[in-house]
Amino acid sequence: MKKKAAYLALNRRLGSILFVAILALAAFLRMHKLANLPPGISVDEAQWVLNALDVSRGSLGQLFEGGSSIGFAAYIGVSAVLLWLWESIVALRYLNAALGVVMVAGLYFWAKDSFGRRAALLSAFLAAVSPWAITLSRNALPINLALAALV
Repeated sequence: MKKKAAYLALNRRLGSILFVAILALAAFLRMHKLANLPPGISVDEAQWVLNALDVSRGSLGQLFEGGSSIGFAAYIGVSAVLLWLWESIVALRYLNAALGVVMVAGLYFWAKDSFGRRAALLSAFLAAVSPWAITLSRNALPINLALAALV
Protein backbone atom coordinates (compact mmCIF):
# COMPACT_ATOMS: atom_id res chain seq x y z
CA MET A 1 0.00 0.00 0.00
CA LYS A 2 2.87 2.39 0.77
CA LYS A 3 4.36 1.80 -2.68
CA LYS A 4 1.12 2.79 -4.36
CA ALA A 5 0.81 5.96 -2.27
CA ALA A 6 4.42 6.92 -3.03
CA TYR A 7 3.87 6.23 -6.73
CA LEU A 8 0.75 8.39 -6.78
CA ALA A 9 2.51 11.21 -4.95
CA LEU A 10 5.45 11.06 -7.39
CA ASN A 11 3.09 10.95 -10.34
CA ARG A 12 1.25 14.05 -9.09
CA ARG A 13 4.51 15.95 -8.60
CA LEU A 14 6.33 14.65 -11.70
CA GLY A 15 5.40 17.65 -13.86
CA SER A 16 6.69 20.09 -11.24
CA ILE A 17 9.88 18.09 -10.73
CA LEU A 18 10.55 17.98 -14.47
CA PHE A 19 9.80 21.69 -14.81
CA VAL A 20 12.32 22.58 -12.08
CA ALA A 21 14.87 20.24 -13.69
CA ILE A 22 14.34 21.92 -17.08
CA LEU A 23 14.81 25.37 -15.50
CA ALA A 24 18.00 24.19 -13.77
CA LEU A 25 19.27 22.79 -17.09
CA ALA A 26 18.42 26.04 -18.88
CA ALA A 27 20.21 28.09 -16.21
CA PHE A 28 23.28 25.85 -16.33
CA LEU A 29 23.54 25.91 -20.13
CA ARG A 30 23.16 29.67 -20.25
CA MET A 31 25.53 30.48 -17.38
CA HIS A 32 28.22 27.85 -18.06
CA LYS A 33 31.51 29.57 -18.95
CA LEU A 34 29.71 32.83 -19.65
CA ALA A 35 32.69 34.92 -18.55
CA ASN A 36 34.99 33.05 -20.97
CA LEU A 37 33.25 34.35 -24.09
CA PRO A 38 35.35 36.29 -26.57
CA PRO A 39 35.61 40.00 -25.74
CA GLY A 40 34.40 41.13 -29.17
CA ILE A 41 30.88 42.50 -29.30
CA SER A 42 28.62 43.54 -32.14
CA VAL A 43 27.76 47.14 -32.95
CA ASP A 44 24.24 46.80 -31.54
CA GLU A 45 25.52 45.20 -28.36
CA ALA A 46 28.05 48.01 -27.97
CA GLN A 47 25.28 50.60 -28.32
CA TRP A 48 23.21 48.95 -25.58
CA VAL A 49 26.27 48.81 -23.34
CA LEU A 50 27.11 52.47 -23.98
CA ASN A 51 23.52 53.48 -23.20
CA ALA A 52 23.62 51.50 -19.96
CA LEU A 53 27.02 52.99 -19.07
CA ASP A 54 25.71 56.52 -19.60
CA VAL A 55 22.73 55.85 -17.37
CA SER A 56 24.91 54.21 -14.70
CA ARG A 57 27.04 57.36 -14.61
CA GLY A 58 24.07 59.59 -13.96
CA SER A 59 22.80 60.57 -17.42
CA LEU A 60 19.15 59.58 -16.97
CA GLY A 61 17.95 61.47 -20.04
CA GLN A 62 18.18 58.39 -22.27
CA LEU A 63 15.61 56.59 -20.18
CA PHE A 64 12.97 59.20 -20.82
CA GLU A 65 13.53 60.17 -24.46
CA GLY A 66 10.42 60.52 -26.59
CA GLY A 67 11.08 57.43 -28.73
CA SER A 68 12.01 55.07 -25.94
CA SER A 69 9.50 52.55 -24.69
CA ILE A 70 8.91 51.32 -21.15
CA GLY A 71 10.66 48.04 -21.96
CA PHE A 72 13.72 49.91 -23.26
CA ALA A 73 13.84 52.09 -20.16
CA ALA A 74 13.45 49.11 -17.83
CA TYR A 75 16.12 47.08 -19.62
CA ILE A 76 18.60 49.95 -19.72
CA GLY A 77 17.82 50.81 -16.09
CA VAL A 78 18.45 47.27 -14.84
CA SER A 79 21.55 47.05 -17.04
CA ALA A 80 22.82 50.33 -15.62
CA VAL A 81 22.37 49.09 -12.05
CA LEU A 82 24.26 45.88 -12.86
CA LEU A 83 27.05 47.82 -14.57
CA TRP A 84 27.27 50.16 -11.61
CA LEU A 85 27.57 47.20 -9.22
CA TRP A 86 29.80 44.93 -11.31
CA GLU A 87 31.52 47.25 -13.85
CA SER A 88 31.82 44.59 -16.55
CA ILE A 89 29.98 43.60 -19.70
CA VAL A 90 29.70 40.14 -18.16
CA ALA A 91 27.00 41.63 -15.90
CA LEU A 92 24.86 42.31 -18.95
CA ARG A 93 25.47 38.83 -20.27
CA TYR A 94 24.38 37.37 -16.94
CA LEU A 95 21.27 39.54 -17.08
CA ASN A 96 20.40 38.20 -20.51
CA ALA A 97 21.15 34.64 -19.45
CA ALA A 98 18.70 35.09 -16.58
CA LEU A 99 16.14 36.54 -19.00
CA GLY A 100 16.64 33.44 -21.16
CA VAL A 101 15.69 31.26 -18.20
CA VAL A 102 12.64 33.45 -17.60
CA MET A 103 11.75 32.98 -21.28
CA VAL A 104 11.85 29.18 -20.85
CA ALA A 105 9.55 29.45 -17.82
CA GLY A 106 7.17 31.75 -19.70
CA LEU A 107 7.07 29.35 -22.63
CA TYR A 108 6.22 26.51 -20.26
CA PHE A 109 3.29 28.35 -18.66
CA TRP A 110 1.95 29.57 -22.01
CA ALA A 111 2.13 26.09 -23.55
CA LYS A 112 0.63 24.52 -20.43
CA ASP A 113 -2.41 26.80 -20.63
CA SER A 114 -2.81 26.22 -24.36
CA PHE A 115 -1.75 22.63 -24.98
CA GLY A 116 -1.34 20.81 -21.66
CA ARG A 117 1.49 19.68 -19.42
CA ARG A 118 3.24 17.27 -21.79
CA ALA A 119 3.48 19.75 -24.64
CA ALA A 120 4.63 22.43 -22.18
CA LEU A 121 7.41 20.24 -20.81
CA LEU A 122 8.56 19.30 -24.30
CA SER A 123 8.56 22.90 -25.58
CA ALA A 124 10.32 24.19 -22.47
CA PHE A 125 12.96 21.46 -22.78
CA LEU A 126 13.56 22.26 -26.45
CA ALA A 127 13.85 25.97 -25.64
CA ALA A 128 16.25 25.17 -22.80
CA VAL A 129 18.67 23.10 -24.90
CA SER A 130 18.33 24.82 -28.26
CA PRO A 131 21.75 26.13 -29.36
CA TRP A 132 20.06 29.09 -31.03
CA ALA A 133 18.31 30.18 -27.84
CA ILE A 134 21.44 29.60 -25.74
CA THR A 135 23.57 31.70 -28.10
CA LEU A 136 21.06 34.54 -28.06
CA SER A 137 20.92 34.36 -24.27
CA ARG A 138 24.67 34.87 -24.05
CA ASN A 139 24.63 38.10 -26.04
CA ALA A 140 24.13 41.44 -24.32
CA LEU A 141 21.18 42.34 -26.50
CA PRO A 142 17.60 42.38 -25.28
CA ILE A 143 16.59 39.63 -27.72
CA ASN A 144 15.28 37.63 -24.76
CA LEU A 145 12.72 40.35 -24.18
CA ALA A 146 11.50 39.84 -27.74
CA LEU A 147 11.37 36.07 -27.22
CA ALA A 148 9.49 36.52 -23.96
CA ALA A 149 7.08 38.92 -25.69
CA LEU A 150 6.56 36.31 -28.40
CA VAL A 151 5.62 33.80 -25.73
